Amino acid sequence: MSPSPLDLVDEGHRQLVRAACLDGPEAAAAWRAWRTLVDFDDMDEPSGRLLPAVARRTDVLTDDDDVVRGRIRGLYRRAWVANHLLWQETAPVLVALGAGAIPVMLLKGAALRRFYDGDIGARPMYDIDILVRPEHARRALGILDGLGWEPEFVQSSAGIGARLAFRRHSTGFVRGENGRLDLHWHALATSIGARADDAFWRAARPAADGGPELVMHPADLLLHVLVHGTTGNNAPPLQWIVDAFRIVGGSEEPLGGRLAMQARAHGVVRKVTTGLRVVETVTGSTIGGPLFEALGDERPGGLERVRHGWAGRGRADRVLDGLAKHAAGETGLLHGAADFVSSRLDLPLTRRPVVTIAHAALGRPPGVARVARRFGPLSRILGTSPPPVGVGTVLDFTDPDTLDSYGGPGWQSTTELGAEARGDEVRLVLPVKPGAGPSLWAVLSFTTLQTAPVLVAVDERPCATTRGGVGPVEVAVPLGPGVDGQPVEISLRSIRRGAWPGRVGLRLQSVRVTTSSEAT
Repeated sequence: MSPSPLDLVDEGHRQLVRAACLDGPEAAAAWRAWRTLVDFDDMDEPSGRLLPAVARRTDVLTDDDDVVRGRIRGLYRRAWVANHLLWQETAPVLVALGAGAIPVMLLKGAALRRFYDGDIGARPMYDIDILVRPEHARRALGILDGLGWEPEFVQSSAGIGARLAFRRHSTGFVRGENGRLDLHWHALATSIGARADDAFWRAARPAADGGPELVMHPADLLLHVLVHGTTGNNAPPLQWIVDAFRIVGGSEEPLGGRLAMQARAHGVVRKVTTGLRVVETVTGSTIGGPLFEALGDERPGGLERVRHGWAGRGRADRVLDGLAKHAAGETGLLHGAADFVSSRLDLPLTRRPVVTIAHAALGRPPGVARVARRFGPLSRILGTSPPPVGVGTVLDFTDPDTLDSYGGPGWQSTTELGAEARGDEVRLVLPVKPGAGPSLWAVLSFTTLQTAPVLVAVDERPCATTRGGVGPVEVAVPLGPGVDGQPVEISLRSIRRGAWPGRVGLRLQSVRVTTSSEAT
């Protein structure tokens, strides 16, 4: 069980948050208390991120000497410069997206400037977060690629669009020393269905600086801050508390009704109420009173019951949580279930989705797939006409282009340690050079991340099984010349006794093609 956000906030953190949020004597008293609790030279990084918010407040820094005041204002100037550099690098992306008729919504720190009195230096940012509609994600990825932005992790833009866009809500990009950008196609990690963000877009309004970008309705922005702040080990959780406090205190329109409606639509009532309690407890305020009243008795709706109904019960828990993610917002359970199945089975990377669904529903018996394969390959790849493999071919799966060219369904992305599996089965699609002969073999080098054995099949015929256990593995399987010019398909999946086949956990480093005598 993950710790409560409050478990990660010590007394020094509390006093600094209060100094950044409260007014007059209360803020000054909190600042003096923080100065007695924390050595300025030993403060942690999250605390340092809050100091720019108090740097220009004469009602807080009344009793500090000139040296400390100067250092705090130095932190403010550093945040001001860093934020300007972030915007400077991101501006061409926003211009290009606008020219491509792709609407953009600012998120997180980029959307919060008006709640910090328009002061760009008061709220440090790690990166610029922007949201595009899901149907525009692939075009946006192409624009970033064309402008020289590189994915933060080892993967291609095409791979992100095909493999991650249905499973995640965002991914990071970098450019040079100062460019850091998070591209979102969904605002929330917990809501990734096709229509999860429709209500956010309908209520969006122009950004305060008059640019073409949009920002969320304040209630939606508060929801986003609370859910992000209370998800995972975002520790110590300080910045989001100040952000939420300023949104509630700085909004000129009522927030409660829309916040409650959106929290239920996205199945995050518990997260929202938890976040509001953290804000009130840490700041010592009752700012969330009207919001709690709007949220009512806090009973979760149907979507949240789906998400938490089997919490901690292994596979059922993962399935229901995945279903809830895809059904959130205005997507609904029916369309969410279809999206979830498509994501789970990588249907966009299959040639016959109905066959793939039936095969998976039956527990993936090899005989069913062998019959289906008589009518053609089962899997697609991202690359077009990759080079055929023959004796001496070595495919490096730490290279994202290799995964795009030869990886079928089931793969997550590439890393420096290899291509990572994420589904119940992963597939490779290998076109074989004409005239290669029947003695061709493939040697797969991978690292298993599970204790269960891994079954390796070639064209749906089981050929090898690992011994099980975590660690490096090398498996040789007969490749052959293919059938009627079709590429050879290699599949890997987990073998778990007495249970439905589970997710296969492995990282594939390479595939080496050789002759039977060398392989054995």
